[in-house]
Amino acid sequence: MGIRINQNIQSLQILRSARGAQEALARDSERLSSALQINRGADNPAGLITSENLRAQVAGLGEEIQARETQINQTRVEDVRFDEVLNQLRNVRNQAVQSLNTGAGDATTRAASQASAQSSLEGIQQALQGSQAGELGVDTANVDNAISALEGIDLNTPQGAAQAIERVDEAIQQVSTFRGELGARQANQLEPEARQLAAQSENLQASESAIRDTDFAETVVSFTRNQVRQFAGLAALRQSNQSAQQRANLVTGGRGGNVNTLA
Repeated sequence: MGIRINQNIQSLQILRSARGAQEALARDSERLSSALQINRGADNPAGLITSENLRAQVAGLGEEIQARETQINQTRVEDVRFDEVLNQLRNVRNQAVQSLNTGAGDATTRAASQASAQSSLEGIQQALQGSQAGELGVDTANVDNAISALEGIDLNTPQGAAQAIERVDEAIQQVSTFRGELGARQANQLEPEARQLAAQSENLQASESAIRDTDFAETVVSFTRNQVRQFAGLAALRQSNQSAQQRANLVTGGRGGNVNTLA
């Protein structure tokens, strides 16, 4: 092996390796501190593009999930609303039955039943104010018609009371059917859709995480390896520079010659 003075090739090679270890160590430190293995486009251009596309899909699914949850909450509100309507309808029916069974001469009792029934009908109208049932995908036409048919019922006569019972029974049937259809849509459509969208979002987030997030176990191993490489490189660089000094002493005959070495 020849002895060269102008260029310390061995030191240059060791320095290049040490710099590579230092750059890798800095990259590992950044990944550990940020918890991301992609911090800039240069880290993984293709991975960055895929990750951003996945993030956009997750954001869109989040909006859809929120819309389904809003519809579910609206359905629950309407269910409570129409439960109150049923309570009022049952009271109207009770008053009609009482009026029907009242003696022919007891006009006072029938008048009281009429007043109570009228109060319940007003309560139904109040309960239905602000209803958004028509926006939930269930037809409300039958319910609307049945409720409208209760206007003008008269419990002051047996015939009027009997007719009122028939109309109230029809209204109870229609409201109960509507609540059942509303509940079926919530249980069989809205809630399954919300769960499916949530599962899709979870899978997309898992895929995005696998691309973008730091694998701490793997990165810690890499960090430790690059630390050892850096320390070993610096030690080898010192040894190489000492060899260069020895060659300089050989050329100068040991008379205290000195050369600039790479550090």
